[in-house]
Amino acid sequence: MQVIYRGQPHPSLTTSAGRPGCILGGRTGEVFTVDRIARITSLIDVARMKGIEIGALHHPLLQRAGTQVRYVDHASTEELREKYANDGSGEHVVETMVDVDYVWAPGKRLAEAIAGWGPVDYIVASHVIEHVADPIDWLDQAGEALADNAFLCLAIPDKRFTFDARRPASTIGQLIETHFRGATAPTTQQIFDHVVNFLPNSDTIALWNGRDPKTFRRQDNPAALAYRMCVEQGETGAYLDVHANVFTDDSFVEILAELAAIDLLPFAVAEFLPTKRYELEFVLTLQKLPESLTAKAKKARQEAGFALCRERLARADRIERSAYDAPPVLPSLPEVTAYVRNEGRKLARAAARKAKTGAASARDRTVTLRRRSERP
Repeated sequence: MQVIYRGQPHPSLTTSAGRPGCILGGRTGEVFTVDRIARITSLIDVARMKGIEIGALHHPLLQRAGTQVRYVDHASTEELREKYANDGSGEHVVETMVDVDYVWAPGKRLAEAIAGWGPVDYIVASHVIEHVADPIDWLDQAGEALADNAFLCLAIPDKRFTFDARRPASTIGQLIETHFRGATAPTTQQIFDHVVNFLPNSDTIALWNGRDPKTFRRQDNPAALAYRMCVEQGETGAYLDVHANVFTDDSFVEILAELAAIDLLPFAVAEFLPTKRYELEFVLTLQKLPESLTAKAKKARQEAGFALCRERLARADRIERSAYDAPPVLPSLPEVTAYVRNEGRKLARAAARKAKTGAASARDRTVTLRRRSERP
């Protein structure tokens, strides 16, 4: 099967018989595969279970027909249509936008927003959590809205293969900071980091093949633009929709493990699919842990989930290494010993040559002075 890249057949990429092909591109550069929905929802029965999809906009993973899904967003359908009509997204976005069933406005808990429908059997969120200023609180609220042992199905962009490629992955410390601050909108730092590192011409294929993100050039002044947007946001208080946090498949797993270690994660990993070659997202399914579980049982389930993730990561596709991200090669102890011995020998030989040269020069000077003294 042939692979389609930005609407055109890609001559260097084909798929093996029976394997779904890729479609790369789209308004925000997402990568889609024909089995994408099945991968994200592999553990839920959409025909029998009731659930919600957050942030579906005009690309819902789940359709109403044949499912018990309701759509949740941060604004009403009318408000979203007005927003996207004014930002130049195009008529197709406005016309094909789903009808929002529940508005999850800042300051309202998700369980409160979907009152009467929850607790639900699943939550689906595709390319949503990276927009959230406080992912720790977002995960906590998702847990509140889910029934025991229900599923949170996430598709998350891997920053290494998107317009975030130049940006460092978010750290647990940064997440803790925004959580302590109770951030309900992207912070100044998050806005600045998004804008200054944004790569409008990023190329997923090239990044997979090892291209250095620093070689993607922008024609504007990124730092000046980022600073100006931060100033304007501070003056107007407007909500700027940015990638507040960015992750790789392994960095997100480790953040979840650290949250679990400090008892800030009400989930265990049920399924994990690392980023596949020439794609730009990874898939994670979390299962809500019942509050009745003992601390020992909760820890055991979480550790089993993280073990699954690390085993999958060990076998996952990796970037073609290039000079910019190749890890340092540390020498072994015998190599260090041999290096020091050789360097010592070089220094000793150099010192001997210098001493010999110095002695010869001294003899030459002595002979010269003697000859001068013997002159009439």
